[in-house]
Amino acid sequence: MEKIFSMITVLGFFILTLAGIGMFSTECLASELPKWVSNMKFKGDVRVRYQDEERDVADSENQRFRIRLRAGIESQVNDYWSAAFGIASGGSDPRSTNQTLEDTFETGDAMLDYAYAQFENDMVTVVAGKFGNPIWNPKDLLWDGDIMPDGFAASFNFEASDIVKVFLTPTVFVLDEWKDTDTEDLPTIMALQAGIDADFKDTGYIKFAGTYYGMNGIEGNDWSEHSSGTNSLDADGNWMYDHDAFSLEAEAGLTNLPVFAALYGQYVSADVNEEDTGYLFGAKIGDKKVKELGDWQVNLNYRNLEKDAWLDFVPDSDFFGGATGVKGYEAEFTVGLSKNVSAGIDYYKTEEIDGDEEEDVIQVDLVVKF
Repeated sequence: MEKIFSMITVLGFFILTLAGIGMFSTECLASELPKWVSNMKFKGDVRVRYQDEERDVADSENQRFRIRLRAGIESQVNDYWSAAFGIASGGSDPRSTNQTLEDTFETGDAMLDYAYAQFENDMVTVVAGKFGNPIWNPKDLLWDGDIMPDGFAASFNFEASDIVKVFLTPTVFVLDEWKDTDTEDLPTIMALQAGIDADFKDTGYIKFAGTYYGMNGIEGNDWSEHSSGTNSLDADGNWMYDHDAFSLEAEAGLTNLPVFAALYGQYVSADVNEEDTGYLFGAKIGDKKVKELGDWQVNLNYRNLEKDAWLDFVPDSDFFGGATGVKGYEAEFTVGLSKNVSAGIDYYKTEEIDGDEEEDVIQVDLVVKF
């Protein structure tokens, strides 16, 4: 009995000693850490989804469970510069970070989602690398939310008054490396967005913008790797147009009602011969953001995107597979289950503009942010 008591005493003393050393080491380490290390922020989310897709003419149905992981680190290295990188589940598809649960517990892939360096002061933000899309869009008519463009971008912000801000966002998105045997131009999307953001404090807000897209190296080259197969092609199977385009974006919301309510819309017109326009309009009501228990939002929209109104490898991949030449409705409902935890259901009713194919998609999501 005495031996057991002695062993317990020694073990307890050993544990307390290690704990003390650990606390002392942690305090010393924290005091010696460089500021850029202590300024690191870790963030991400996990989403679990059930999805059902059904196409009428093809008479096909696909039910599946999918997961998504996104995680990243950002560090403010000094007063003006920061750097960040992140990984995401899924493969090389730029429009999807989903991992389908299949093939008898097959392990999933994780890929580089973004990596960038950023300079920021009171007036301008400049970013280079692979980053979140800085072009403001009220919805995903033109850009899938998973796309992280490559290249360079800047955002200029000017305060015209206490209420009105003017913003200007020039970008150069790099699509591929330059090869003189393929094209005379580096394949890029050069965009310039200018807009006004008016915040009427406790009453509401209005935000609108115009964006010009200049495409280089699209016409006469093959972009089928991530294409939906709906843009016009020439006899050699290459893109017939560059798809230079101009778009208008707008959103107006009221925050002084019993519930938040907003209307939004977008219009795009491309410099091609025909089937060159697209539009989207919608409304949302409920809470402006779903962050806490009991927060909710309903979001409804209708869109029509003609065949060559936009590049067919960047629109929302959930809307008829990300194709152009399609139209239809989307209805979303999201509710907060707890802080940083939400559930939602998303329904798409879509069809081809000039064809007979129709598609219904239902997605049920559980999202946990960290």
